[in-house]
Amino acid sequence: MLAVLNTEQLENIRISGDYWDLKELQKAIEQLLHTSIENNCTNHVQKNYVLRFCRELEQAIEGEVAIETTYNGIYDELQEEFVIPFPQENIYFSFEKCWPKMLFTVLCLNHFIEETTTHKEQPFTQTHIMVIRKFESLVFECFTSKITLINKSQIATLFFSAPHDFRQFIAQYVDLVTAKYLALPQETKMIYLPHILKKFHIRDFEYTCFKNMLNRTAKESNLPIHRIVLQAD
Repeated sequence: MLAVLNTEQLENIRISGDYWDLKELQKAIEQLLHTSIENNCTNHVQKNYVLRFCRELEQAIEGEVAIETTYNGIYDELQEEFVIPFPQENIYFSFEKCWPKMLFTVLCLNHFIEETTTHKEQPFTQTHIMVIRKFESLVFECFTSKITLINKSQIATLFFSAPHDFRQFIAQYVDLVTAKYLALPQETKMIYLPHILKKFHIRDFEYTCFKNMLNRTAKESNLPIHRIVLQAD
């Protein structure tokens, strides 16, 4: 089964599972994206984040990131009962993703789920959505496990839904929020993490100022907004 854990400093989320766990999730997400493309529901920013996550799953499955082994309880006496030797350890693959980008990826998945369910869909699409929702539930439990003094039901509403007018979201803002989050001390991360989720939904004054700055830069440089690269201070 899939396991989702916080890293020690709360910077990243660690996702691990056996080959079939991760492959099932990857295929479910790819099918959701494929269905969205067929229904003309895709958006450049959201699609790229979902594709990036699928690539991270693929790299983990191929053993390019981290491989862990866990004793499975097959002791020597039990081994004698098998005609064919049975491995005494299970193999799990894992990878890490920074919390702000994981939250944004979840919102992107929500976006495609909501867009897909507004169209007539094949029955098997619901099966893929169930796989994705199960994964999101694991992420949510991990997300709330280290956070105190929050309204869990309110956070759940934000976590399992896509922001309003999400198609117009500025991708570079995720990088800005991520950089700020990583610079925080650990105890502050626990407080700030729910606010990141709210920022992605509400798009506050900071977001508006950042978007206006990007629009000015794009106009001055004669480049589309998604091509603008900003240097961190």
